[in-house]
Amino acid sequence: SDLDSVDNDAQSALLYAAQEADAATIDFLIGKEGANPNLKDHDGWACIHYAAQGGLDILKLLVKKYKVDLRTPTNEGS
Repeated sequence: SDLDSVDNDAQSALLYAAQEADAATIDFLIGKEGANPNLKDHDGWACIHYAAQGGLDILKLLVKKYKVDLRTPTNEGS
């Protein structure tokens, strides 16, 4: 979908929202618009990786509400 379109760095709107720790936008993009929470950028980072830097509330939202796997590996395997 257009919502999962990415820029030259393979960053989608959802990945940018996760980088900004914007829980309301993340919830809207996934819950209302159907964004793919498992979409990864060039480094293999998905929203769960960026959310881990943004705080516990966003991690809880992704894991509990949207069942995103905490063990999703990056391109480096971490």
